[in-house]
Amino acid sequence: MTKGASFFAANFSSSFRTRPILLSDGLNVPVNLEIVSLDENNEPDLEALHKEVELYPIKSKFGSKK
Repeated sequence: MTKGASFFAANFSSSFRTRPILLSDGLNVPVNLEIVSLDENNEPDLEALHKEVELYPIKSKFGSKK
């Protein structure tokens, strides 16, 4: 990682000539949010609260508006 960071920084310097280095940041795993009811004494006629939402899918870019 250090070597890559130094090459990336050298791209911005006028003292060094390097090949252009392109970086792509992204998530390697999806990020999910799961909401579950903690009430153990649920009444039989009421459904337990359970929701699952995918916040960031796999390979989504950092800095997205969520």
